[in-house]
Amino acid sequence: MVRWDELTGKELEEKNPKIALLPVGSIERHGDHLPLGTDSIVPEYIAEKVSERISGSIVLPAIPYGVTISLSRFRGTINVGPEAFRLYVKEVLREVFRNGIELVVIINGHGGNVSTLNEVSKEVAYETGKHIVVVSWWSDVAQEDRAKIFRFPGHAGEDETSVVMAIRPDLVKMDYARDHIHPYPSLKIYSRKVDEKLYPFAVNGNPLLASEKKGRKFLDAVIRDIVKAITDVLSYI
Repeated sequence: MVRWDELTGKELEEKNPKIALLPVGSIERHGDHLPLGTDSIVPEYIAEKVSERISGSIVLPAIPYGVTISLSRFRGTINVGPEAFRLYVKEVLREVFRNGIELVVIINGHGGNVSTLNEVSKEVAYETGKHIVVVSWWSDVAQEDRAKIFRFPGHAGEDETSVVMAIRPDLVKMDYARDHIHPYPSLKIYSRKVDEKLYPFAVNGNPLLASEKKGRKFLDAVIRDIVKAITDVLSYI
């Protein structure tokens, strides 16, 4: 696995990678038991593991801030407005392509980023003639595995807590974990009142059922599916 920010300019020129993985996350409250940087820690780990299996790929430095208005009422959350986020991601993608990359795979770790990432990725891809894939690790891949492994997944819930346990167990404070299970609306709704019902203390799911073993099993499935998806994409380009 090669990281862009750890190479010298000469080393980058010599390696001349064509595929780059870009982790994108957020800084936001995840109950009282998970780190504020959960949404960046997880996609960065996944990007590194995927890169180990994709020849000629490189991992870009993560974009740690994202659009997280639904949890902005909690201390620790740092919300970036969608327009500022869009412009920043756009410039990063443009610069990555200027450096010779042909395909960027964005590994997204935060739901609030999805619509903006899809919009800006389409814009930059058509502008540059290059290729961009956006993957939200918890929802776009390994869904059969997710359903089999977890009973109560969700924000800071069983799945996310298990995954952080597998990656950075030193950052998980299970003494402070508590569950809150509230069904999500069948349609996407933008509402402060609904957000307060869904996340009264920045949790929706049951982290008390989490385990490192479950997290490792799900991560393996996620990484497997992303590698397969990238391989499929490469056959088109």
